[in-house]
Amino acid sequence: ISYTLAGGVIAALLGPELAKLTRDALSVEFAGSFAALIVVSFVALAVLQFLRIPPPVVNPQAEPARPLDEIVRNRTFGVALLAALVGYAGMAFLMTVTPLAMSAHHHSFDSAAFVIEWHILAMFAPSFVTGTLIARWGVLRILIAGTVLFAGSIAVNLSGTGVTQFWLGLVLLGLAWNFLYVGGTTLLTETYRPSEKALVQASN
Repeated sequence: ISYTLAGGVIAALLGPELAKLTRDALSVEFAGSFAALIVVSFVALAVLQFLRIPPPVVNPQAEPARPLDEIVRNRTFGVALLAALVGYAGMAFLMTVTPLAMSAHHHSFDSAAFVIEWHILAMFAPSFVTGTLIARWGVLRILIAGTVLFAGSIAVNLSGTGVTQFWLGLVLLGLAWNFLYVGGTTLLTETYRPSEKALVQASN
């Protein structure tokens, strides 16, 4: 899970720089950025054509799948779902509004791009070690740490509107998201049998 998310480090470095380079490329501001994003999407689509996922192997001796409502009633499932939900929703809300708030407080576009770049780095770079931290300290401690970081991000964002506050608030938010999302996804794997994997992951 961690190594899959670590690919976002590339996005953290290239995304804001691409936005800065293409912002005024066309007659309408940011139209060039959206055009560049279309190109990037098609490049990703082309790369995915080389992905080969082996078909799932059916084990005739596997335990039968339980009804989904029985799995959902498991408290562990609830904690896993809530952790990923709060982490993702909170991150998306605060990250999306930050460039708008920075613009409203007359910070430059380059400053906003800098803050977002560090935020995305904080989201994905820890993925190289999050799995190790979970293995060493346990998934629940990582979820608690993510919750504390999330609260810290909110406190910093409420403390002021300078570039430093926006930067630190979003760095803490990125770390919180990583711990909550990777931790929640890891915890989810403890709630299902192999025969239930696809149903539970899709429902989550």
